[in-house]
Amino acid sequence: MKLRAGSMPGDKRGGYTLVEMVIVIVLLLAIGAVSIGAFVQFYQTSLVDDTSRTLKDMLRRARAQAMAQRNNAAWGVRVVTTTDMVVLFEGNSYATRDVPEDESFELPGDVIVSSTVYEVVFSRLYGTSTASTTWQITNGGVSDAILINSAGLIQLQ
Repeated sequence: MKLRAGSMPGDKRGGYTLVEMVIVIVLLLAIGAVSIGAFVQFYQTSLVDDTSRTLKDMLRRARAQAMAQRNNAAWGVRVVTTTDMVVLFEGNSYATRDVPEDESFELPGDVIVSSTVYEVVFSRLYGTSTASTTWQITNGGVSDAILINSAGLIQLQ
C-alpha cells in the first residue's frame, strides 16, 4: 500500500478544486447580474406607473373642482420643471393662482415629465381645458403618456 506524503491510512479528505470554485463564483455572479437588471427595470417601471397615476389623479381632481365651481374659480395643474414639482392650483393661471389652495407633489427620483405645454387649466362648470397636450413621463427606458384634450378628457396611455 502506497501512502502519499502527509496522509494517513483511512484519511478521506474531500474538497473542491479551484476550477469548481471558479465555476460556482461565475454562476453566482451571472445570476446576481440578471437579478439586479430585473430589479432596476421593475423599480423604473414602478416609479413611472406611480407618477403617471398621481398626475392623472391631480388632473382629474382639478377638472372636478372646476366643474363643481369650487370657490367659483377655474382649477389647473402645472409641472414646474425647475423644482421637479407638480402643483394643483386654483385660478386662471399658475402665475395668478390663489397660493393657499396649492397642493404640491414632488416628482420622485429621476422621473422626468416632458411636454410642449406644462400648464393645464380647466374652465368652471364645463371643465374644458386651455390646452390639448400630451405629458410624457419617463425614467430610464420606461415611459408613459397622459393625453389631455381640449374637452378636458384625460387618458393614461
